[in-house]
Amino acid sequence: MKNQLDVLRTMLDEAHIPYENYIIPYTDDEKYLLDDRIGDYRRNQIFYGGEDFKSCKLDAICQYGSYGYEEGLIETAGPLGSEYYDRIRWEPIGCRTAEEVFEVIKKDWEESR
Repeated sequence: MKNQLDVLRTMLDEAHIPYENYIIPYTDDEKYLLDDRIGDYRRNQIFYGGEDFKSCKLDAICQYGSYGYEEGLIETAGPLGSEYYDRIRWEPIGCRTAEEVFEVIKKDWEESR
C-alpha cells in the first residue's frame, strides 16, 4: 500500500510541479517500526516552493509520529499548509489526503506561473 505522501509525489510528478524530496529509509535496526500506512521511511517529507521548512510554501510529512500517520494521512505546515505560518493546519485532526494537498499546491503553481 502506498502512503499518501507517495501518492502526492506521483501526482506532482505527473503534473510536472517541482518539489524538494526527503526520504530516509529505516535502518535494519529500525525495521520493527515498519507500517504499511506510512511506508518504509524514517523520514518522509516534501517541501513545495522552497528548499526547507523556513523557505517553503508548504511542508508535507507522513512518517511515524506525524499528525495523521495512524490514518496514513499527510501533516501539513507552512503558509499554504497552515492558517498561521509555522503551525499545523487543523482540519479537524491536522492531516490531509494526497488529493487535498495536491489541489492546494496545484492552485498555487498555476497562479504563480
